[in-house]
Amino acid sequence: MGELGPGLSEARMEAVSAISPERLEELARHENEEVRAAVAANSNTPENVLRELATEKGPNVRYRVAGNGKTPIDLLEKLTKDKNPDVSRTAERLLNDRKGAK
Repeated sequence: MGELGPGLSEARMEAVSAISPERLEELARHENEEVRAAVAANSNTPENVLRELATEKGPNVRYRVAGNGKTPIDLLEKLTKDKNPDVSRTAERLLNDRKGAK
């Protein structure tokens, strides 16, 4: 899942990493799934927003939450049980990395 969809590459996602947490909270409700996925991957996204995005129907946004280094451990544990294998594997990998780093 290197591309977030047509027109929103990881490079562009990185370019918006300086967006304020308040603006990220607004963008998390954007109608475009690609925008919500970029918010889910942003390290400045507040925890409450990550929790909200983790409930998205489409797997792309959940996948990005699962790969966000700021996602809380309890939420990663929940995402390891996701029905989408990409989401669950990504959450498991990050969870294992975090637990191993302690």
